[in-house]
Amino acid sequence: MSAELNLPAVDPDEAEMRRVVVAALSGVRAGDTVLAARIERAPDRRGGWLRFANGAALAIDRLDGAPLRLDDDAITAATQIERAEPLIAAIEAALGVALVPEALTMEPPAGLIVTIEQGTAARLRLALPVGLPLLPARPEFAAEIVGGVSLPMTLAVDGPRIAPHDAASLEPGDLLLVGGATLPARLAVAGRSIAGRYDPATHRFHIHSIGAS
Repeated sequence: MSAELNLPAVDPDEAEMRRVVVAALSGVRAGDTVLAARIERAPDRRGGWLRFANGAALAIDRLDGAPLRLDDDAITAATQIERAEPLIAAIEAALGVALVPEALTMEPPAGLIVTIEQGTAARLRLALPVGLPLLPARPEFAAEIVGGVSLPMTLAVDGPRIAPHDAASLEPGDLLLVGGATLPARLAVAGRSIAGRYDPATHRFHIHSIGAS
């Protein structure tokens, strides 16, 4: 029996742009906090939008901790945009683009919509046409977002030493008590092997030394 998977097709250029943009914007420092970027499964295209000369566009959902929507009135919108200027400048530097305001619009351009958050203070949506030339900068290490990074890893624990005849008598389902003492172990992550000890009681790994194995 076979099942048909209806997976969405993603243009290779768009897939690469997704990777580059999220990586370039995540961890960028803006004031006392850092930016975090993501691409929603269902893009939010609600207006209003500030269109830039290069075809990109920006919507502001929250600024200084309060909800905000760009006003249709040009003078009010200009004041709102001026308040967001430090964030816009940080985005420009991160992506290597010039975001020159051109006009207000209710619809974003076709392309990629990236959600950018500055903690609880600000939330922006940046629309980027696929194929827009970017010159992304490498962001500084941001310890604040480390907790949200997933890394595949393997923990190998050295088991207790037992006599050969005792080991031969073990069967599937047998319970082997290892006690509460820490056990020698090795953590493999990001191409590196880290020696240490594993504490079964607290489920913590304590690093002893770092080196390639």
